[in-house]
Amino acid sequence: MSRIDWCNQEHSIRAGGPIKPVGIIVHTTDTMPGGYKAMINQQLTSKGAGESYHFIIGRDAGDGVTQLVDLSNNGEHAGGNPHGSFTDVSLLGSLFHPNLYTIGIEIDNAGMLVQSSAGWLHKDSGKYYTGDLYTDNVSQVWAKVTDYQLEQLAKLVDAIRPRLYEMPESWRVKPDGLYIKANRYSAMDNDLTTKRPWIVCHATLDPVNRVDPGPQVWEFIKQRYYK
Repeated sequence: MSRIDWCNQEHSIRAGGPIKPVGIIVHTTDTMPGGYKAMINQQLTSKGAGESYHFIIGRDAGDGVTQLVDLSNNGEHAGGNPHGSFTDVSLLGSLFHPNLYTIGIEIDNAGMLVQSSAGWLHKDSGKYYTGDLYTDNVSQVWAKVTDYQLEQLAKLVDAIRPRLYEMPESWRVKPDGLYIKANRYSAMDNDLTTKRPWIVCHATLDPVNRVDPGPQVWEFIKQRYYK
């Protein structure tokens, strides 16, 4: 499969070499609303440092879903020692770079927000976020992921999954050593370390440095794919 029929672009100039994907990693862009077209244009026109992703899901049907990298190529979207890898528990903890084995899906969303006296701030830009909010079970507030985005995420994952190679039974997530200390939302369920992690959050790989895609997306993934 080189295209998804609801996508309108593919093959970023930032794409890497060939891969054999066994899983999916879900991210959020952590950017303010309104930047979807600019992000895609940057991916298609600027070589950058190689960072890219296979798909990005816009906030609504007007943005749609865009494919930037073929499923058979490296999206350069996550991980690598010390920021999270896959490990094979049958091979004395051998590490495998997740970019070589996963499809990266980005969701256009502002991410975790910071409270100020005048409202909720986007932590990277310092701008005020005025969209819908999502409050997690420890009262941290996030920009709400839209129903459209969750619907498209499910369609995308369900379309990609049959095209994945089989993940070895002995593979697990290997975060950067501070897995428990980080205590990131419920995405950090310890049972993921005992299951084949064919679909995970970016924060599952690197719970100290990453919080994306946030608890709303994780709960959706967990309910749909980890029952």
